[in-house]
Amino acid sequence: MKYLLAAFSVVAAMGGPSQAPPPRAAGSLVYFGTYTGEHSKGIYVARLDGRTGALTSPELAVETRSPSFLALHPTRDILYAVNEVNEVDGKPGGSVTAFTVDRTTGRLTRINSESSRGGGPAHLVVDQTGRNVLVANYGGGSVA
Repeated sequence: MKYLLAAFSVVAAMGGPSQAPPPRAAGSLVYFGTYTGEHSKGIYVARLDGRTGALTSPELAVETRSPSFLALHPTRDILYAVNEVNEVDGKPGGSVTAFTVDRTTGRLTRINSESSRGGGPAHLVVDQTGRNVLVANYGGGSVA
């Protein structure tokens, strides 16, 4: 299954040559990170038809607070999101949340969440081995 991630103006194609391509009818999953509020509840998913460029209407994949940046594990069905919030468990700062990906529906299931150890987490990356996730805290000026 190929994945695409979209977080605001950033769109990245995910999936490597070692993965079998999805059936043409299935399309690629596209995830959208958002700031939550009245009209947004978390991470949304749509399907992209690679032949026509048509995108289905986004549907809520999981409710989570302000998942403003997304990254996929390089070999497993896991999606990570920064939660750009001001407080986690009564302490200042944001968090990083991990979700399992259901390849059939595109829905996400929360695995766990960890503090980003700083304010305003704005970017994250998973290394090529999938063993490390790094988060950049824009507001706190730190990396964890």
